[in-house]
Amino acid sequence: MKKIFIIILTLFSTLLFSYEKMKLKAVVLWVYDGDTIKIRLRNGRKYKIRFWGVDAPENSTYRFGYKQRYGRRAMLYVKRKIKGKTILLVTYQRRGKVLKDKFGRILAYVYYKGKCLFKELLLKGLVKVYRGKLCTRYDEFVRYEKKARIRKKGIWSLR
Repeated sequence: MKKIFIIILTLFSTLLFSYEKMKLKAVVLWVYDGDTIKIRLRNGRKYKIRFWGVDAPENSTYRFGYKQRYGRRAMLYVKRKIKGKTILLVTYQRRGKVLKDKFGRILAYVYYKGKCLFKELLLKGLVKVYRGKLCTRYDEFVRYEKKARIRKKGIWSLR
């Protein structure tokens, strides 16, 4: 029984820790909503980026048939902070494949001027923690969300 546990633990840790961190500088070309942007890397390639670990209210009627409150505010905040600017993306790759969501968007953390954009969005209540595919900073993000919820910021003022 002990041997089986050790084998399972070894396999799990290999899968969990076999991702390699990547840092990329990029220019933000477009802001789709509060958690998705389009960027251009230095080599000219363009990609859609999904903010890893956070979820913004929907800003279009495409998904639910209606716009969610604070969706436009989240999108405008992101636009004001990073559109047209150089940012740092932190993502992960495994065997040469970058971490992506089910729609093919690269999952990444976004930094500008040395600050984590997601921390600001969470503390202002413009996004919530994404609880589907857990990110490497999940616990940290939950703490920021909790602060916004206690202070009734943004989307948490509606409850």
